[in-house]
Amino acid sequence: MTAGHDTTCNLPVERAVQASGLDWSIVRPGEFATNALLIWGPSIRSGRRVVEPYPEQAGNPIHERDIADVVVADLLDPGRRGRVDTIVGPDTLTRREQVAAIAAAVGDHISLDEATPEQARNFYREQGGFAADNADWLYGLTSYDGVEGVTDEPLDVSPSPDSAYRTLTDVLGRPGRSYAQWARDHASDFTRTADRTAGPGHD
Repeated sequence: MTAGHDTTCNLPVERAVQASGLDWSIVRPGEFATNALLIWGPSIRSGRRVVEPYPEQAGNPIHERDIADVVVADLLDPGRRGRVDTIVGPDTLTRREQVAAIAAAVGDHISLDEATPEQARNFYREQGGFAADNADWLYGLTSYDGVEGVTDEPLDVSPSPDSAYRTLTDVLGRPGRSYAQWARDHASDFTRTADRTAGPGHD
């Protein structure tokens, strides 16, 4: 669940954990930076192209290593029991800026083709994999649990600040890894010769 927008997919699980009587801590990552690899990776590798209906939509993608660091801290420190942290990356970037950061990391131009949500969904359904499986809710056509016409998270270009979101500085006392760093860490995954099977991602 991200800042309370998803109330039907992850929230029931969180409530069950909290009611279990066991020690718990909950980490709610916002947008996974690795989603860019899973969604855009194949078309960047094959044609240096991204299809995107919301190029000016801003987000704070978080490096998967930062998510892991928070989980490890919660597991190792008994004083962190009972925490609920919705964590985001340090950079507020539009989709267009994210594509530019990936282009800089791989050292090549990547075109961004604007499309309607329906056109983007069709493109990524044809692509297959993670993008095809998740295109409906990624582009606001269904909720996480498949209800048509329902959007779990706002698709505003500039969503209002929400105090529920916390940076790594807030949670661990040190800055999170930048999106540019994430793009450099995964530059080889976006090359035409990269292994086409990427690992899992999420929002």
